[in-house]
Amino acid sequence: MRKLTKPFMLIVGGLMILLGIISIFNPLSVLSAFSIYMGFALFVTGILYIYSYIRNYYKERPSWVLSQGLIDTLFGILLMFNNNILALSVAYLIALWAFVTGVLRISSALELKKSNYSNWGVLFTMGLISLVFSILVFTHPIIGAGLAAFSLGVMFIVLGIGTIAQCDTIIW
Repeated sequence: MRKLTKPFMLIVGGLMILLGIISIFNPLSVLSAFSIYMGFALFVTGILYIYSYIRNYYKERPSWVLSQGLIDTLFGILLMFNNNILALSVAYLIALWAFVTGVLRISSALELKKSNYSNWGVLFTMGLISLVFSILVFTHPIIGAGLAAFSLGVMFIVLGIGTIAQCDTIIW
C-alpha cells in the first residue's frame, strides 16, 4: 500500500501547488469557478432535502426540511448563474472583519496608552491600517475578492509543499 501512497501524495501535493499558482494569478476566475461548484452542491443538497420531505409525506416530518431544501435550491441556482455574488460576499465579510478588528485594536491601544504602555502606537497604527483597508474593500469589493483568492492560493501552495514533504513520513 505504501508504494501507491507516496506517488499519490506527490501528485496531490503537485496539484495543490498548481491550484495555488492558478489562484494567485487568476483570483477572480477561481472564485467564479468555486461559486459554480458551490452552487451546484447547494442545488443538489436542496433537491435531496425536498425529495426527503416529499418521500416522507405521510410520516411526521419537520417543516424545516422543506424550508432548508427550498433555500438551498434557490441559493444554489443563484450562485450557479450569478457567480459574482460569492466573490462580493467574501469581500464584504473581509471588510467587516477588518473594520471590527481595526476598531478593537484602536480601543485596545487607547486603553494601553492610559496604562502608560510604551508600544501602544504600534497597535493604534495597525488598527488605523485595518480601518482604512476595510473602507477600501467596502468601496471597492473586487479588491477584497482578489485578496481572498490570493490568500487561498498561498494556502494551497503551502499545503501542497507540506503534502510533498510529508511523503517520506507516511507509515500506512
